[in-house]
Amino acid sequence: MRRTIIIALLLLAIVITVFLIKPYFLYYQPPKDFLVGLLSSSIVVLFIEAISYWRDLRRFSYLRGKFKRVEIYNKIKPDRATKDGKDYEDMTTRYVAEKVCPLIKIRHLGEGRFTGSAHYEEGKVKFDLLLDALNPAHGFGAYQYTVKKPGYPLPDFGKYELFRDKLNDDRVYVYYENIAPTKRAEGYEVWEKT
Repeated sequence: MRRTIIIALLLLAIVITVFLIKPYFLYYQPPKDFLVGLLSSSIVVLFIEAISYWRDLRRFSYLRGKFKRVEIYNKIKPDRATKDGKDYEDMTTRYVAEKVCPLIKIRHLGEGRFTGSAHYEEGKVKFDLLLDALNPAHGFGAYQYTVKKPGYPLPDFGKYELFRDKLNDDRVYVYYENIAPTKRAEGYEVWEKT
């Protein structure tokens, strides 16, 4: 989308430049119909792209900006089953005690695509998310650790699945699952808009 806007702006600049330097075209005058057509088509493309940009911004912008991780849960593996029958262990207090940065930064790339960064116990991750065009409250993505503490292996990456809370628009639930190297990390976390 941005590439189309840039091309349309360049075409518009060329047409305006040609009209401004018109006196210099004494021996050769480009057809006016061609210049008018070029100018009008550039304006139409800009108008269509502006509408598309604002529609995209309105549908997907809830995920843009800064979030704070307010809860995080890790799935309990069968070999570590608890007596109370819980499927997930609450790791929120451990993250607070270890002073893991809860800030999540998300940048909107357009057309439902996002990129961002977050911190975990092991280190820092970069992630990409794509929201569903038909249901923008749901999305998928991938994360990869860019920095890890000593003793933790790299590369380390996995997948995210995102759900927007319909009762609280500023809250999203993110399911995470490690793909490599261990496939042990699995759970979900809650992000809240700051």
